[in-house]
Amino acid sequence: MVVTQTKAQSDIERRSIRIAFFAGACNILYSVLFSFEIYGRGSFTPDYVELIVQFGSLTPLVVVAIGRQIAAITHAYALLLLMILVGEVLYLSGSSPIFGLASHLLSTLLGLFSAFLLLMLAASCLEILIVKALKGRKEPGADG
Repeated sequence: MVVTQTKAQSDIERRSIRIAFFAGACNILYSVLFSFEIYGRGSFTPDYVELIVQFGSLTPLVVVAIGRQIAAITHAYALLLLMILVGEVLYLSGSSPIFGLASHLLSTLLGLFSAFLLLMLAASCLEILIVKALKGRKEPGADG
């Protein structure tokens, strides 16, 4: 029973890691296509807003890398990143401008949500460190 459960769990982890790689590839390809869309028009002057948007579009990559052991996060992010990539490809192929709007909006929302998750993770880690530091500190009047 234990061996079967461990084998099934390792299969799920391996599948989750493969899906995380796929999600990361979708995110990087979207970022490359978005850069092509911005700088392919001949404007090679970098703008700070565009740079922030570029970094914001890569925050799901960090969440997928950190949460690759959690299958629900990995699968949801892979699906959303694939939808964003398909929308960007359809937009750049000239199919319809609505696909570009939808992919950019979804990418922005996913980037903001990912940034929120990363900030909550950082706050949680900081809280744990502070609690450990306060527990390890001795009281001034205590002899022990």
